[in-house]
Amino acid sequence: MQRKFTDQIEEEMARLYQSNPQKSIRVIAKLYQCSYAVVRGILLRRKVQLRDADSAKLFVHGSRPFTAEEESQIVADYLASPLNSILVLSRKYNCHPNRIRRLLHLRGVPRRSNAEIIPHKTGPLASRWKGGMTRGGNRIFVYCPSHPLADSRGYVRRSVLAAEKSLGRQLCEGEIVHHINGNTLDDRPENLKVFENTSAHLRVHWLEGDTFMHRKTTIICCICKQSLPLHAKKMCKRCYSRLQQRKRLQIQPEHYRVL
Repeated sequence: MQRKFTDQIEEEMARLYQSNPQKSIRVIAKLYQCSYAVVRGILLRRKVQLRDADSAKLFVHGSRPFTAEEESQIVADYLASPLNSILVLSRKYNCHPNRIRRLLHLRGVPRRSNAEIIPHKTGPLASRWKGGMTRGGNRIFVYCPSHPLADSRGYVRRSVLAAEKSLGRQLCEGEIVHHINGNTLDDRPENLKVFENTSAHLRVHWLEGDTFMHRKTTIICCICKQSLPLHAKKMCKRCYSRLQQRKRLQIQPEHYRVL
């Protein structure tokens, strides 16, 4: 809900805006505890000519522009320290940030990014640092951004670091770390074995009879009683597809007959 002012207060606002170039619409709005749109509407109704909409404090010391010495000093202050941002310099020289931004652009000074002003804290400097160890799925990862096998976040599998420490060298490209007892959380050196490639690693899992390696193992289908590759629910692909089709047609399983 917009606040309403008397004619006397509106005249004071218009007189204050016209008499003092440093009093912008936002300053007057803060002074009278109202919004920017309310003060602007009052000035327009009073037929007051508004100043530059981009900045009411466009110049230093009233309407006087920057001198050559002031421009050189502003550029030197900006390049001196990353903490001297455009906003800090605008407060120091009592002007709008757009004035500093335009000056740096004309002088060919590259603007700094927010990451340079407030650097992103990673590793031990992060606020939620918990020792550099995290768990992803059934693996333990350790923060080591300088490692050649580190991911985009800078984490490496703990098993890789343990195997490299045991071997006394870094793993070559394509080498895979295998857990002997099948527990991928057990990264003791005596539980790790390094294979030269993925093929040799999968061959060991196949011989050990891991479930994920025997999904296509032949079984006796529970419906057709034939020895066929497993598809789903102890059925071959043909019987499973027929069963799903009859379910869609609302046919009861006891009426299903193998053809």
